[in-house]
Amino acid sequence: EGTSGGLPGTAVLSITVVAALGIGTATLPSGFWGVSYSAGVSATGGDGTPSFGLAAGSFPAGLYLDAGTGALTGTPASPGTSNFTVEATNALGLSAQQALSISIFPPLSVSTSSLSGGSQGVAYNETVSATGGDGSYTWVVSAGALPAGLSLAAGTGVISGTPATPGTSNFTVQVTSGDGQGSTADLA
Repeated sequence: EGTSGGLPGTAVLSITVVAALGIGTATLPSGFWGVSYSAGVSATGGDGTPSFGLAAGSFPAGLYLDAGTGALTGTPASPGTSNFTVEATNALGLSAQQALSISIFPPLSVSTSSLSGGSQGVAYNETVSATGGDGSYTWVVSAGALPAGLSLAAGTGVISGTPATPGTSNFTVQVTSGDGQGSTADLA
């Protein structure tokens, strides 16, 4: 109705359906106490650029979320694992949430500063130890050499065997933790 000649009016219309808003970040990398951290939370779908916020829990002390970009940056102030929920909200007021966590590991260092002496032909057993990191360590002699007859167990840090010859051996042990940190110490 309402057109001349008795023909009905027509109009071409369209509907745009936007993908549901979601958070595309499922995990965040670990960090290290006192070392600059940078990671990002991303959104998927939705209409336009969302804003990000903390819905529950707390970030590791020293880390901050940029509401406009989803960047999580800063310098972790203490070790530990933080569990939190991040929320993305778009211009239409729709939101999505994702539970995440970040583990912050303490700095790794070799805590053994010296080893006891041994005797030629007598069984020897000492352990080099470390602190920090994620607690899983791999050991190697990275410079110099152990006394003939002794070996270092990579998984435990135990130096054992029977010294074959007298003398002083200077060497460097290196420890690597499962979180990727490394540390060395010069021993004799």
